[in-house]
This record gives sequence, structure tokens and C-alpha cells, in this order.
Amino acid sequence: MLERRTRLIAYTAFLLALAGCPAPAPKEIAPTREGLDAYARRLYDLAEASDQGQADALDAELRRTFHFLGVPVVDSRQLPADELTQRLESPHPPAVDFELQLLAQGLRSGVVVSLESLLLELGDQGFKTRDPSASLTPEHLIEKLSPLVEKGDYTQAERPLALILALGRERARRSGVPPTNAVFGDDVLDPLQLTLFMRQVLPIYAAARAGTTQGKLQSQRSAAVLQEIVLEKVIESVPGLADAFAKGGVNLVKMAVMLYGSKLYLSATPTKLWHQRPGADSVSTLTATVEYTWYPYDLGIMNYLQSLGITLPDKGPLPGKTINWAYDKDTLGQHGELTSFAPRTDAKGQASAQFTVTTFEDTPEEGWIADNIKTAATGFVRIQSHGLVQELEKLEAEFRFITDGGLKGKTHNEVQLEILEYHRLPLLSGTITITEEQDLDSYTRYDAPDDSLHTETSSMVKKRFTQHLTLEDVAINNSHVTVSSSAEFSSLVEGNGHSWGVENCLDEPPGPFTRYTEQGYSISGSSTEPVEVDIAPIDGDVEKPDAVEFLSMGFETSHVWASGMGKAREYGNRPCKSGGPFDTSFEFPVMEDWSNYSVALIIPRYPVSPVTFQGSTALALPTLPPGLRWTRTATWDLSLRP
Repeated sequence: MLERRTRLIAYTAFLLALAGCPAPAPKEIAPTREGLDAYARRLYDLAEASDQGQADALDAELRRTFHFLGVPVVDSRQLPADELTQRLESPHPPAVDFELQLLAQGLRSGVVVSLESLLLELGDQGFKTRDPSASLTPEHLIEKLSPLVEKGDYTQAERPLALILALGRERARRSGVPPTNAVFGDDVLDPLQLTLFMRQVLPIYAAARAGTTQGKLQSQRSAAVLQEIVLEKVIESVPGLADAFAKGGVNLVKMAVMLYGSKLYLSATPTKLWHQRPGADSVSTLTATVEYTWYPYDLGIMNYLQSLGITLPDKGPLPGKTINWAYDKDTLGQHGELTSFAPRTDAKGQASAQFTVTTFEDTPEEGWIADNIKTAATGFVRIQSHGLVQELEKLEAEFRFITDGGLKGKTHNEVQLEILEYHRLPLLSGTITITEEQDLDSYTRYDAPDDSLHTETSSMVKKRFTQHLTLEDVAINNSHVTVSSSAEFSSLVEGNGHSWGVENCLDEPPGPFTRYTEQGYSISGSSTEPVEVDIAPIDGDVEKPDAVEFLSMGFETSHVWASGMGKAREYGNRPCKSGGPFDTSFEFPVMEDWSNYSVALIIPRYPVSPVTFQGSTALALPTLPPGLRWTRTATWDLSLRP
């Protein structure tokens, strides 16, 4: 229903234009800031749409836009060529039907031109500021037009510039980035903005020519038009310079044909690059392509364009077009540069460049592991094209998608590159001390069923084991490393027993006996052998804060050689044995073989600056039998640096 209504309005406007009657301004376009902002949103919504119905609606909406601004729209097929040319050459020319078609295509293609390049071109064409102390720059234009932004309602003369500013604000809003200025919104003009701006320029140019031979016939009309040109208060034209605007609206048609009928693309392979290292992709090949895509829907239009001196290029590649290359120097430029680039398109309409990462990978090879990758930088490579319009050589054209969700890199004329590198492996230094203590007190009694033997024994065991690990710049890269180690071991074993009863001697009659025994030994030792350490992330689901690595440091079996003294004493009456109490002492070597153990550490994974941390933990213990006390603790004093 909306589409039918839109077509009906467009058709009504078309009939009114044929009849020479001005079409009424659409009621929904209110000449207020709020009204123009709403209209800019609608226009861009239609420009973004991909279906044909919305594309047709955009064509109709542009026709209504020109009627709202007081610009008549004529059908090129309904007027004789000479009459159409005469009307186009006036300082306030009408819009032509196929010109609107080109504007719609330009909006859908995302064509924009740099405001700065437009002002540079105008300066070359003899335009200057009214203020003799100022230059024709975006900053000066912003300053002079800022009062227009503050107005709530606009006169008929103010509508073109007010709509230009509203479109800029809406495009800046959709880009998802803060506006570069509060007047134009950003630093470019879309096809409709550019056309409306140039329609402000034409009468200023015509007024400057009024005193020349060529301008006499237009002088009275130009003066009348200038009374309604707001931009005339800001800039003026110097007569006698370049005549790029001599034919008025004909120049606008030619600009539309060449600028909005072209397309510009940029591609890159690959888009993910690495800091330089063997086998890594460190060079991206970029290809810019300029093509001409528009063709008139009527042979009569083609003939008419030729009568105006406008020769359409063939559809396809556009050779010889200037390409300007640029890239984000604050991001990509910190890691690489454009090492080669073609300034113009070749016979295929293409120009190539290479972006090369010049920074070398400074992480040692052992750190080239999959979970150690980080993004060093992301940024865009962009292109602009000059020379699409021969008379306006300085115009810099870009092609952008304008989306309500922001550009997000989805533009014709820019590609996003990502530069990858490996984290510099954090180096761990310091000491870890493992201490294990075992205390065992036991008592047992045995009574034989026939009362022939009774025994009581008690014992005490005290073991101490301490290992000191020294880490010197150990790379945290989930690896198996060897670290310095020293260990001390001590063990004290004491016990005694008491036996009594009747002892059955083989050749002697049995007799009662009593026997006492004491035994024990004490050993100690140390070791300075290196120890193998496995460093790996802790298995299992561990809730951990960002940028923190949970590591398990597993230490292999530690062998400690030790030596010590032992003693044994036995005394009492033993009927089957001869002799009395006796003492025995001994010295022996022993090797203690301790089981594997590990320590879980919570340390920053990739420190930006050196970190020092200390801690201790008591390791989990199994259920212990009565009389046994077993503790294992770990303490550490470590530092981590990039």
C-alpha cells in the first residue's frame, strides 16, 4: 500500500512538472530541524534497502525532495533537446529525470566526496571567502553555517543548506562514531548533499560572470537568484578564472553521470598478518578496482548526453583513474607500512598495493604456541579516487555503505587488516619451598594364646624433608623445564620392646625369660641435583579472573642421599642364649625416594609490567591412620616480568 501511494505521489509530481506547475511540497517534510532530521532518516532507510520496490521509492522520494526545495524536475523525453539544454544552462537549472536516477544509484552505492577536496576544487575554480582574512576551508564553512544549525524553522532559501546539514548529522549518527563536527556531522558529502551544494554555487558563479560578455544575458536572473542563496553570504566567485561551471546544470549532469555511475572497490589477501618470522604471512596484497556501471534506460538519453558533449564510458573497468592510498598510521602504522602502490588504474581498471608488516616477532620460538597469540593491531587501509569528473580533478570520491548499525568495516573503499603476534613469554624467577613432615607414634602388645609369649613395643618416627627450588627466568609456556634445587632430609627413628614368657629351647627344657630391647637411628642428608618441572594449566573447570593464569608446577621424584648413625641394645635373661647384655652401633648410607608432588600457583599470564607475589598453601591430605601426623606445605616468593 505504501509503495502504491509513493508511486502515485511521484506520478502526480511528474504530471504537474509536464504541465509547468510546481508540485506541492510533501506534507510530511516539515521545514524544521526535527522535520528535516526525520526526512534524512527516511531517505537513508530507502538508500539502504536492497529490494527493487524500495529502490523505486527512493527515486520517487528524490523527486519529492527537489519539489520541496523548489527545484522543478523535467522529463528529458518530453522536451526538445535545445530547450532542455537552454534550461539546464541557467544558473538555477531544473533537475532531469535521469539525473535523479543517477543520484539514487549513487546513494545506494555509498558514493561520498570529501568536503575538503570540494573546497580545494572550488578554490582552483576562482571561489574565495567573503572574509578576506579567511581561507576556503571546512573549518571556515562550519563556523559560518553554525547559526543555521541552531534554528528551529527554515525559510525556503535556507532549506537546501539545512537539508545538507541534516543528512550529514544522520549519516554521522548511523556510522556509530562521534560526529567530527556539529554542523556537517562528518567530513564528506553524499550525492544529494553534493548536488544541493553545487546548486548553491552555480548562481554565485553566474553572478560573478554577469559583467562579462558571456554573463550579460544572465545577469538580471542571476541577481534575482542570489537574493535567495544563503551560501552567497559566505563565498564569492572571481570572474575570469576557470569555467568549470560555465554551462550551469549541464555540469551537474556530467558530474552525476561520471561520479555516481562509477563504483570503487578494495580487496585484500590475506587480511590477517603476522609480525615477521619464518613462514608467516607478513604481506597483504590490496587491489583497488574502478568500474563504470550506469547505462541510460533510453537510447534518446544517450543521444542527448552526446549532444551535450558527454560521452559515456563503456560499462566495465575505468583505466587511468587516480587512486590515493591511506592507512591508519596510529594502529597499522606502528607495525608496518605500504611498501608499494600504483597511483593509477591499469587497463583492467585496477591498481595494486602491498601492506608489509615490518616489525619482527620478538618472542622466542618456544613461545609460538596456539594459545599464546594476541592481536597487535587492527586498522583500515582506505582508497579514494580522483579524476572521475574531468573538470573537477581534485574531487576525492569514496564509496561507503551507510548502515544504522555503523560502518564496521563494511565499505567499498576500505578493508580491515589485523596484525597478530605472540605474547612475550612471561619469565618467572624466585624460590619455591616445599616442606613435608611425618610424625608417627605407635604402641602394640601381643599375647600368645598359651601365655608362652607376651610383647609390648612402642616406636616414634620423625621425618623432615625440605626442598628449595630456584627459578631463574623460567618461561611460562606450558613446558618441561629444569630448575636448580637443593634439599635437606632428616629422619629420627626410636623404639623399644619388652618380651616375657616361657621360651622353648630346643635342647633345653623351657624356662621363663625377660628381655628388653632398644633400637634407633638418626640420618640426615642433602642434595643439590637439578629437578625437572612440568608447567601446565590446571585441568578442570576453574573459575578465574581475566588475564590470570592458573598453573600447576609438577616436580619429579627427588632422590636424596643421606648418611647417619644407628644403635641397637638388648639385655635381659634368655635361658636359651648364652652371654649377657650387648650393644651394637652402625653407620649406613640411605637413599630416600620421595614421591612426585606439585604446587598450584595463580599468577598473571601476560604481565604488562613486572609483578611480585608471595603466598603459601597447605596441600590436601588423605585420611590418616591414628597416630600419624603428615603435613606438606609450599611457600613461594616469585617475580614475573615480560
